[in-house]
This record gives sequence, structure tokens and C-alpha cells, in this order.
Amino acid sequence: MARKDPLHFIWFICQGVAFIGAAGFILRPTSFLYRQQLIATISAYVIVVYKETMSRSKRGRETGLRDVLATENTQYLLVNTGLLFSGQYYLAMHINMIYPIFHVVTYVRGVIMDGLLGDPKSPILKDVAYAIEKGVKSSYDGAMNVAAVLEFVLWAHIYTKTLFRMENQWLLCCLYSTFIRARLANSPSSKQVLAYAADTIDKLVQLDMMPSAVKRGWESLNEIMGQVMIVTDLASYPTELQQYTATGKPKDE
Repeated sequence: MARKDPLHFIWFICQGVAFIGAAGFILRPTSFLYRQQLIATISAYVIVVYKETMSRSKRGRETGLRDVLATENTQYLLVNTGLLFSGQYYLAMHINMIYPIFHVVTYVRGVIMDGLLGDPKSPILKDVAYAIEKGVKSSYDGAMNVAAVLEFVLWAHIYTKTLFRMENQWLLCCLYSTFIRARLANSPSSKQVLAYAADTIDKLVQLDMMPSAVKRGWESLNEIMGQVMIVTDLASYPTELQQYTATGKPKDE
């Protein structure tokens, strides 16, 4: 199967390089490993977005600008591109190490073991295949929850540093806010994480010992965050955006 679909194999290589880069950066942070990891991650998402768009087009489904931007993989592509041209964010490497693990393991099990080895006759190979499947099923939900928490923490980190002008990262802040907005719309676990965090902070801020300045700051932050969520909601934009295809030309031309 790897030979029949070279793009899928290249995607697998990119995921492997992304995992190695993320793990290496966590153990020993360097600018080279950070950028190498993000370039590998971006390359993998470029392949996925391209294949998704081609598949949608062949099936006669919408491939307009808003349709492409609304897909999860496109949002991950944009966010990682923003991270590549921004300062180093240690949390980003933790997030980007979680997803490649499952991608690589799934590819090994579904493509290499099945596609190249066929139905494994050896009891050892059967045990390995079963162990992979069981491991993925048992750990996937928990790992995705951890990734969701880390994504919110990274967003809060970028948001506060930008808001208080500690770093001039408004473009990255907008990209990540759009990404988080989409995650909230599509992921129940993301909604629960944000609701729990907001409720916890709100209770702490409302304590009598908290200075009034902190309470006013929290209220102002809530208002700003609400406006950001409205602006980054793609569904609220005019439907005319759907008239444009992935090539940027109106459908009726």
C-alpha cells in the first residue's frame, strides 16, 4: 500500500520525523529541533489537506474557501505555520508529540503489517498487532483529553502574553483563537475543559481576598475573549465566502 500511495508514505515519514523532533526538543531544547519538528508537522498536514480537498472535489462536495478553512487539519496546518514564524513555545512540542504517536503506530499496524506482511501467520506478529490495537483503543481518549488541555493552556499563554504586550504575536493569537473556536464547536471534551477552567477561575476571582483590580481585569478579559470568539466564528461570516473555490475563483466563472 505504501508503494501505491506514495503521499501516504511521505506523510508517515513526516509524522515520524515530527515525533522525533518533538521528543528531542523536550529533552534538549534547540532552535533546530523546534523548527525541524514544525516543518515536519506542517508538511504532514499539507499532504492531508491536499488529499482531503481532492477527495471532496471528486465526490462533488464543496471545496470553497470556508469549507477548506473549516476542516480540522487545515486549522492545525495554519496554527503550526504560525508557530513556526513565532517564538519558541515549549508546550507546542508536547502537543505535537501526542498526535504523531498515534499516527505512526496506526500506520505501522494498518499499512505495514497488513499491506506488506499480509495476514500475519506468526503468533508473535499476531500478538504485536493485537497489542497495538488494544493500546491505541485504551489510550486514545485520554491522550486526546491531555492534548485538549495543553492546547487551551498554550492558547492562554499566547493570549495573555500578547494582551499585556509581553510579545507582539497578534497574528498567532488570532490563528490560535480561531483554532480554539473551531475545537469548541467540534469537540465536547474541549467544551468541558474550557467550561471547567473558566468556572474555577471565576470562583477564585470572586473570593473576598481578591483585589478589585483583579476582578475588573477578569471581567475585561472575559469581554475581550467573548469578542474574539465571535470574530473567529467562521459560521458567522457571509455565505458569499462559499462561492470561492480552493483556487480563489468564483464558482460561476
